[in-house]
Amino acid sequence: MVDMKFISVIIPTYKDWERLRLCLDSLKSQTYPQEFFEIIVVNNYPDDTVPSDLVFEKNVKYLVETAPGSYAARNCGLRVAFGEIIAFTDSDCIADKDWLTNAVTLFQNDPKVSRIAGRIQLFYKNPEKHNLVEIYESVYAFRQDKAADIGISVTGNMFCYRYLFDKDKVGIFNDVLLSGGDYEWSVRAQQKGFQIIYGNDVVINHPARNSFKEIVNKSKRLAGSVEIIKKVKFWKFIIPPLRSLSWSKEKQFHIRIIAFLVKYYLNLVRFVESLKILTGIKNPNRV
Repeated sequence: MVDMKFISVIIPTYKDWERLRLCLDSLKSQTYPQEFFEIIVVNNYPDDTVPSDLVFEKNVKYLVETAPGSYAARNCGLRVAFGEIIAFTDSDCIADKDWLTNAVTLFQNDPKVSRIAGRIQLFYKNPEKHNLVEIYESVYAFRQDKAADIGISVTGNMFCYRYLFDKDKVGIFNDVLLSGGDYEWSVRAQQKGFQIIYGNDVVINHPARNSFKEIVNKSKRLAGSVEIIKKVKFWKFIIPPLRSLSWSKEKQFHIRIIAFLVKYYLNLVRFVESLKILTGIKNPNRV
């Protein structure tokens, strides 16, 4: 039997009301009792007000954060969160009905664990036929299993205990970062010894990106994380990532080759963008 813990689900949103509706609908369908969790929606674009036909449930708190960036928005949510456990997801995500229940069960089964990297399952516009970008996504996007192996989780599906955000523990997100703040926070948590586990049954569904513009913009945003640039030998991006060919061995070899070539192209995009930022040609920003 699950030991009921109060959970705060924090969702930053940026001009994304229609997909937020679907996200909130999925949270209404949770098997975890509604009275044991709150949902904190943080609007990171104040000029884009809540649509008149979007009515929040009683357990939803709505906040506005004027500082740009999803990590500033998440910190805003943390300031009002009551949960012993904090769950993070994004407004374009759809939670599996057992998302919260399975996360609490994992924590309950292993008291040493203080963080969970949940599985992010992709869905496609056309499940029967994927374009080049979707093929790339199917191999490389949101590999939370591999991320957890090195102590990392993305905030698209991350759980942790509230106390980790105390100043004398890990602290809050670096809200100067527009991208990569989950990586930077995870590194700090790992260095402090807070154990993470991969939650294969803690499932969030995420739409696969399907245009080159989307994945190129994502690579540019990642390049804008100066904190990561400082710690990573970013010139390695120009070296073909041959090891990654072994990922997703269940997929046909030609699929992995296509995904690999797209990944290498994106690495070069990130390398060029990092150079521009480090040399002062441009500033990190939302693309």
